Amino acid sequence: MAERGHVQAGHHSLSSDTMSKTATWKSKSDVRGFFNEFPSSESKQEKYNWLETEMNRVENIDNLNALHEYFSQTGDEGLVGGPYANMDENNLARDVVHLALKKYNGTDWQNVMNDEKLTAEPKEESRQFAGATASLIHQVQPPHEKFVILLLAWMPMGKYPKISMGGVGVAHTHGQAACSFKFLKAVQDCGNTFYDITGTMSDGSGTKSAVPNYNTFTDAKIFDDGEKHTGSCYDPNYKPILVNPKMGRQYIESHQILGENVAYIQDELGAHSIDNLNTEEIAYSIHIYYPPYEAAWAFHQHHQNPAHGCERDHTQSCKARLDEDDHPAQGWKNCEHPHGGECRTTNMKAYLADAYKLKTSSMSQVADEGEDNMGTVTKAVGGDKTLEPDAECTPKSM
Repeated sequence: MAERGHVQAGHHSLSSDTMSKTATWKSKSDVRGFFNEFPSSESKQEKYNWLETEMNRVENIDNLNALHEYFSQTGDEGLVGGPYANMDENNLARDVVHLALKKYNGTDWQNVMNDEKLTAEPKEESRQFAGATASLIHQVQPPHEKFVILLLAWMPMGKYPKISMGGVGVAHTHGQAACSFKFLKAVQDCGNTFYDITGTMSDGSGTKSAVPNYNTFTDAKIFDDGEKHTGSCYDPNYKPILVNPKMGRQYIESHQILGENVAYIQDELGAHSIDNLNTEEIAYSIHIYYPPYEAAWAFHQHHQNPAHGCERDHTQSCKARLDEDDHPAQGWKNCEHPHGGECRTTNMKAYLADAYKLKTSSMSQVADEGEDNMGTVTKAVGGDKTLEPDAECTPKSM
């Protein structure tokens, strides 16, 4: 059984006497040369065994284009992004992702995500919407149906109220997909909170659903095992419940999820939030979702904001992380029951639509955008739609 939302420390299975690390990946070409030797076996386990051995030769990945190419290759080989025949295949995909993510130590992300750009005065309407969880989101391009790389910014608590309130983030699931992530810089009092999830089926059949989530553009299921899983968005009888919304199960500081230390979460393991309780520094992180997911459960309270045109909903058993008298602006209250009573659309739905168009069009050569002689191509998508209130400003029935 997989660990319950964890941080996986970087390690090497072979000693330095046995395997010397010689390569630094700086481009897509470096990765393609590596995969020229990829085995033709039908066994995913044999493919992984080859990767685990050969990745010990790779010292660093210092370019997002190279990281994207690695996931493109492993996605095309069926190692990441599903459909998963069982949880063991999902966990194998996690291990494939971590082989590369722990080695990414580039600084090229700063070209698109940095304090100056994020806090600059907007020029007319050119600025991207800043959500209350991630203050800015960039997707690394081109889109691929098996994975997405997101660069995320997290504002400090209370310092930039016109951009984002910062503080505690929204507790959310991942549409039955897997999420591996790490911080790109350590910020004191910023980290990740894991939460337990239970659930209820209205017909009394348990806490999980056999109706899987899927890609609506390709009809590909995330799990193809016929088993019951946590996090279904397509079963009207299923509703998740967040356990201990105030403090969650475990909080881990950003310096512990940095460099070769990679964190992992999947709906069977619960939910999580990214929380920046620092009052001065912006935090940045990189997240790999495999596959991208169109919708997920979010557990934040309706936010009292004149722009939303509604008041807070007081029926969700929502809890503030910090004392409200001392910290009136501390981010989101998270709740036992999900926001709006249904799964919320994510920014990845449009990403998946673009991936489908690219895959089925004669212009697949666009996949070479951001080639070796170009900078990393990203797409700013602003805040996540899971944060948007319902139009009627009241939660749908549970």
